[in-house]
Amino acid sequence: MLIKRGSKGTNVRTWQTFLIQQGLLSPPADGIFGPKTEQSTITYQRLHGLPPDGIVGPKTWSAAGLPELTIEQFKKLFPTNKEAAAWVKALNSILPKYDINTTLRIAAFLAQCGHESIGFTAVKENSNYSAEALTKTWPQHFPASIASQYARQPEKIANRAYANRMGNGSEASGDGWKYRGRGVIQLTGKDNYKAFANATGKTLEAVISYLETKEGAVESACWYWSTRNLNKYADNKDITGMTKIINGGTNGLADRQALYKKALSIFSS
Repeated sequence: MLIKRGSKGTNVRTWQTFLIQQGLLSPPADGIFGPKTEQSTITYQRLHGLPPDGIVGPKTWSAAGLPELTIEQFKKLFPTNKEAAAWVKALNSILPKYDINTTLRIAAFLAQCGHESIGFTAVKENSNYSAEALTKTWPQHFPASIASQYARQPEKIANRAYANRMGNGSEASGDGWKYRGRGVIQLTGKDNYKAFANATGKTLEAVISYLETKEGAVESACWYWSTRNLNKYADNKDITGMTKIINGGTNGLADRQALYKKALSIFSS
């Protein structure tokens, strides 16, 4: 983290918003670090015993309670993930855009997404089910009498499982496979893809490709998080409440809570 005069972007806007909340800068937060933001930064630094250089480095950022995830922290939380640097870059770039910018919010987001994506390693739905698993998971769509016709055929499975719902067409349309779950909180169904496309100013086709990038996988989860007002639950440390919204129940609650506690411990060390 290093922002100074001439810097632009989301982190600048987050810093300006903080200064506005402190009564040290007049709105709006335009994302451009100009002379007024620099002077307000110097004022903040003097008030808090920091070197008054007008540069927002790690110490100034942390003093304001605006944490930035590090590669080391991510590795401690998800030790089996082999792409920590790329994930941290995407997370630090996108989380502030959705006001996921406090220790409690970031810890909750990482815990929920970490559980949903198996430590940020599974970002595309795997529909490779056995016949038995199909009947157990989707008894209405795959009764035992037909499950074997679909077993171990992911595209056919998705097309049937998600047909005629969430904005998808019939099984023959191929929408189930095209709009299958993608992202670290898996976005599923044509309606959700459309809504995310509209929110990010992208075409529907562009969103499909974007969701398979780390930035898209993170942003889709942030968008979902924002539209469900999950920051409110994070601020109240309500992991159970947000799990019910994300999961529709409390599946995996113990693991989500364990990841959350581990994240908070890592951030405080």
